[in-house]
Amino acid sequence: MVIHYITEAVWPSIEVSIDHFAGSRPGNGPTKLTAGINFQIILGAACYLEGILESILRALLEHRRKIFFDSEQLDFAKRKSNNQFFNRLHTDLAARVGRSTGIAGYRETFELVTGYSFDDLSGLKPLLEALSVLFHFRNVLGHGREVAAKRVSRGNSALEDDFGGSYRKVEDYLFKKKLLKHRFVDRHSEYLFLGSDIADHFWGLAKKTPIALVGSLPTVEADVCSKALEIIRLAASPTP
Repeated sequence: MVIHYITEAVWPSIEVSIDHFAGSRPGNGPTKLTAGINFQIILGAACYLEGILESILRALLEHRRKIFFDSEQLDFAKRKSNNQFFNRLHTDLAARVGRSTGIAGYRETFELVTGYSFDDLSGLKPLLEALSVLFHFRNVLGHGREVAAKRVSRGNSALEDDFGGSYRKVEDYLFKKKLLKHRFVDRHSEYLFLGSDIADHFWGLAKKTPIALVGSLPTVEADVCSKALEIIRLAASPTP
């Protein structure tokens, strides 16, 4: 039995559409339309990143399959057995990617396939906090979760604010990056988290991440990934 995998990546279309969205925002300050477009950019940034990480993982797994079969003189039975083994790895990879809802899932799968930890990749390590925040942000936005906080007054005592969860993680990060000037409890508005600077920050992060990851790999593996991504981009380009 021979199994042929037929795949088509969607991230090249996401890449083009986000650049289009970013260029189509109204230029007259915050509006609901601008906030909505930025919502799409942030969601798209995470989707793009997930898609391109999956492509990189598949390229690295296929590279290891090729190394194994090129280096071993196998009879038919052994070749069949090892093909089945790599097919199971492909199936397991797809299942792991399907279950991943944050950077932690990709971190574990990447280490399983390559033996490298994200923390050991010098170009990627500085981006890990931001990537974690992006996926937290995507998860709440993707489910349409409202931003909610409580401000409690207890007689003459000072006000106590209660604001937690993923939006709080996002707020703390954006404050640290000087992308927010006000806390949600002080200025509750949908524009607060959906500003253009914030959307552009996360889209820039998504585009920077695969470059940083691939650039941190050994030369042969970096070349394998770069060529695989180039082939995917060319395949996604419409023929004249």
